[in-house]
Amino acid sequence: MYKNIDLQELKVRAHGVLKLNDLGTSTKPSPKLYPHPWNWDSAFIAMGLSHSDSNRAETEIRFLLQAQWATGMIPHIVFNPEAVNYHPGPEYWSAQIPNAPASLKTSGFTQPGKSRNDDIQTAVSRLVA
Repeated sequence: MYKNIDLQELKVRAHGVLKLNDLGTSTKPSPKLYPHPWNWDSAFIAMGLSHSDSNRAETEIRFLLQAQWATGMIPHIVFNPEAVNYHPGPEYWSAQIPNAPASLKTSGFTQPGKSRNDDIQTAVSRLVA
């Protein structure tokens, strides 16, 4: 079924999508539907970028870790201040509490399950290898 896929063309197109959604220090998964960095997307994006631009992949993970709460939690959304009219936004989550980072607005929870943390750990491992 997939015999005629040009892998080089697929790679070029995938990198093109990442460049279009690049916010400088993070990547939005989708221009309109998901205009904010989400932790699992950032981890997979960093893994992909690590094959062609390890510095940019590291930047993606470092941005995600800047949103880490004092409790150690990495929230599932780091809100992009340039994205407007997104619901539910940071006000909905009421997440700006003492454990949250002062400089970034985030959701107040992370995705359940160990697998999401494994994604981030895998991305970091690739960068330091």
